[in-house]
Amino acid sequence: MDSGEVVGPKLQLPQIYKLLTSGTDDTVLVPQIISDQNAQRNAGEKVLLGIRTLQTRGKAGVAALRTLTQEEGIAGVGAKLLLQNPKAISQSLEKVLNIRRWGTLVSTRHGSDDEYVHSIYDHAIARGYTKMSLTDFAGVLAHETSAPLSHHFRSDFGTPLYLHVSGDTFGALEPTYLELLGPEEILRLRALTTGNMLLLGSMGQHSAAHFANYNRKINPHLKSHVIDIDPHSVQLMREDHLSVPREIVQGDARDLQYPDGFAEHIYTNGLFPFLRQEGDPHAAYVGDIQKVMKSAHRALVPGGSLVIAEGPFGAHKARHKFNPANMEIKSLALAAGFRLATQLSPDAYTYYFNAEVGASTINENGFPHYENTLIEVVRNTLASMRFVKP
Repeated sequence: MDSGEVVGPKLQLPQIYKLLTSGTDDTVLVPQIISDQNAQRNAGEKVLLGIRTLQTRGKAGVAALRTLTQEEGIAGVGAKLLLQNPKAISQSLEKVLNIRRWGTLVSTRHGSDDEYVHSIYDHAIARGYTKMSLTDFAGVLAHETSAPLSHHFRSDFGTPLYLHVSGDTFGALEPTYLELLGPEEILRLRALTTGNMLLLGSMGQHSAAHFANYNRKINPHLKSHVIDIDPHSVQLMREDHLSVPREIVQGDARDLQYPDGFAEHIYTNGLFPFLRQEGDPHAAYVGDIQKVMKSAHRALVPGGSLVIAEGPFGAHKARHKFNPANMEIKSLALAAGFRLATQLSPDAYTYYFNAEVGASTINENGFPHYENTLIEVVRNTLASMRFVKP
C-alpha cells in the first residue's frame, strides 16, 4: 500500500522546544525559561514547556528547578509548585502560570429543560458567541450535548431535535484528543516534514472530515487515512471529496493492511462497541479489542501513539461500568506492548463544548485553545487514553 507521504518545509517551533529536543544542557535551558517569562505573547505556555521538561531530567533537572525558584516571575512560581507537588496536574500549573485556554463557562449541569436552555442562550448572546435564533441555538445545544430537548424547541419540520449520533463524532470529541496529546506531542508532530495519521472507523463521512481538519491544524504535512469496515460508509466518504481525506479504504481495524511503522498516530472514535453484535459474549469483545491493539502496535512507528476515546463495551456497556472498562482497555494495551502516556479520568474530566464541532485552535506553542466556549459538561462515559509504542 502506498504510504502517500506529504513532504513539506518544517513549521516554526518555539525556541524553548528546539532547545529541549536538542539535548541542550540544563544550564542553557534556565536562562531561556527566564527570558520566556517576559515574552509578550503566551509567556506562561513557554515556561510550562520548560519546567515540565526539567522535571523529567533527574537530579540535574531538579537542581535547575531550584535555581528557577529564586526568580520573582511566573517561572519561579511554576518551579516552586512542581518541587512541592511533582504530580501537579496541568490545570493547576496553567492556573498559576496565567494560561487561559478556555472560554467563559456557564454550567456543569447536563440537562435540557426550558430554563436551562434560555440561560445558556442569554449568556451566549451577551458574550457575542452567537447570533442564532433561540430555536436554532437549542438545536446546536442538543447536537453538542447529545441531549433531547423539550417539545417547546422544534425544528421547522415540527420534529423534536434529537441529535445523538453526531454528538460523538471525531469533531465533537476533538478537545478530548488534543488534551490527550498535550503541547509536547503536538510540537513533536509539528516538527515532522511528513507522516501518516490513521482513523479506525468513520461515523459515516462526518468523523473522516473532522479528522482531516484536525490533522491540518496540527501539521498540514500530515496525511489523513481512514478505514471503515462498512462499504456504504466508505462510499459516503468518497462522495464527500471536498472535505474528506482521499486516502479512504474499506478495511478491518483488527487486521490493518498497512506496513510496519506506517503511522505516527492511530485513533479510535467509539469503535469498540461496533466490533461485535449486541448479545455476544464479553470475551468476544475483549478478543477483538486485543486484535485491534496488536495490529495498531505493529502499524505504528516507534514513539507513535494509539489515541482512543471509547464508551463502555460488552458487559461494561450493559452495566454502565466505566472504570472497569478503562482498566480492561489499559490491560489489553499494555499486553500488546504499549505504555500509557496520558489518561483523562472518566469521573472527573470536564468536557468543553464549542459553538461548532472542530472549532479548536492550536497556537504557535502547541497549546490547544477553546475560545467561544458555550457550556461545560462532565463526560463520564468515555475511556480517553493515549498509549505510546516504545
